[in-house]
Amino acid sequence: MSEELLLAAEAALLKAQIPFDVSYSIGSQRLAPSAQLVVYITPIWNMTFVFEFGPGDSTYGGK
Repeated sequence: MSEELLLAAEAALLKAQIPFDVSYSIGSQRLAPSAQLVVYITPIWNMTFVFEFGPGDSTYGGK
């Protein structure tokens, strides 16, 4: 679900021409894969969203 939510957020931000950055972490044996979405509201204000992909998510590949 997190992957679809992230893709939907990216599509909406692109359509609205709102600046944003996305960074991905592939994870490790200790940490689940994740993505960080930073949305720039003004030159000094931004909002950060963290998406964690766990077992059962298509990105993670777990069961």
